Amino acid sequence: MADQRLRSELFLSPPSAMLVPQRTGIFWDHTSCPAPDGALGDVVVESLRDLASGSGGRAQLRFTVYMDAIDQADRIEFCHELQACGVELVTTTLRGRGQASTMLVDALLFSHQGSPQNTVIVLVAGDQTFAYAVAILEKLGCRTMVVAPDVPGSRLLKARTSHTVNWHDVLNRINILPAVPPPIVLDEAHPRIRTESEVDITARTSPRNQCLQLQATEARVSETIFPPPVPSMGSIADELSQSAQENDARETPLPVDAPPPPPPPRRKRSAARKTSRFLTVASKPVNHTNTMRPYSTMRARFMPKKPMMK
Repeated sequence: MADQRLRSELFLSPPSAMLVPQRTGIFWDHTSCPAPDGALGDVVVESLRDLASGSGGRAQLRFTVYMDAIDQADRIEFCHELQACGVELVTTTLRGRGQASTMLVDALLFSHQGSPQNTVIVLVAGDQTFAYAVAILEKLGCRTMVVAPDVPGSRLLKARTSHTVNWHDVLNRINILPAVPPPIVLDEAHPRIRTESEVDITARTSPRNQCLQLQATEARVSETIFPPPVPSMGSIADELSQSAQENDARETPLPVDAPPPPPPPRRKRSAARKTSRFLTVASKPVNHTNTMRPYSTMRARFMPKKPMMK
């Protein structure tokens, strides 16, 4: 009954406008409002279409899903199911405010293709950065409906529109458990609360982080396949005894007044070695040319000179 009353309040027009077909556009930010693992893409799409179209069989013209490149690579089968239902899949590399601006441009273009009074915009998002887009669409005269999870970051988004639906209720209607909401991260640069979807994508896709993630995954796999051997009781006892011996050796004090070791005895030289040394010195030839000087040189040097005769 509550769903029928919500649909009647949102989609039923006055009798003068019944002849004008309603234009409905659904814009889903999968990063801030993800589908849980194991969910079927076609089932989720049909549930959102039924919620937006109402019981009167209104025409739905556009369904766009904005998905992060990493999430798209991890959920290839889910993306194929979305495209098989005629959903336009947009791969984005910007998160948070970047995705909000992209969705705002697409919603404005969709509303200006016809009359804004006959246009219904359904935003499936869970981040407060999409509140500006909802405010602009409401100012133009478009009727908006916000499908958001019950998290603190979606409070400002729900306050900008009068028609809100809980994302968990949509999933419970198709018997799917809701996904765990992303953790809230406090942004120190801006005094506001942001979700994990607004974290810069470069921090996750840098080569260094990819290498670290790959090494951590390989380590976990190797530990699972080859568990470390369990030590036996004998090896544990040997290790304990060895550590006790090492501790005893460290605690044993050295003697303080220990005498120094005696010097090694000098080696006596033999008599044969002495004789050979003297023979070697005596056998060397003596150079007499340098020791003997001529007589004239010695006389001129040591004898006084005679006085010269006048």
